[in-house]
Amino acid sequence: MKPRIDVTPIRVAVTAEEREAVVAALEDGRRFAPVANGTVIDTGMKLMWAVKAGPAMSHRDAQGYAAEYRLAGYTNWRLPRPDELQHFLIGGGRDFGPIMFDGVGGSPTVALWTAETSRRWFFIRQATVVQFETGSVTVASARRSDVYVLVVRGASGERQGMPFA
Repeated sequence: MKPRIDVTPIRVAVTAEEREAVVAALEDGRRFAPVANGTVIDTGMKLMWAVKAGPAMSHRDAQGYAAEYRLAGYTNWRLPRPDELQHFLIGGGRDFGPIMFDGVGGSPTVALWTAETSRRWFFIRQATVVQFETGSVTVASARRSDVYVLVVRGASGERQGMPFA
């Protein structure tokens, strides 16, 4: 008989379907647990990611998109921090399977918005982007409309994004 895997620390997995996916992934030694509801649970970061990326848009629009996003019965979706997105992509998230972009695929030119913003010269708003293929971080004008959105969520009321916490 196999030892029972404790998924309690992965509080982002709420439903029976999500918990079963996490158990199956951990039993197989996989970091990512794909769920049939259009999400993937990162058992290392203890975060849930949408499998389908949103359209390319400005950073302001991306923030609104994330705030209004609804998937799998959850409403607490957000833009990821740069370190969360990097850890996800470099840790195998881009290889997990079909992170889908509207018509462009996961090419090296695809960039994803993060939640981090700054101002340059007091009036030019910038935001941090992560390149899909390489995981490299750059700063871009927040007005760019060719950057995509990939949303993430964590368990309510808990500090998010710290791997293996």
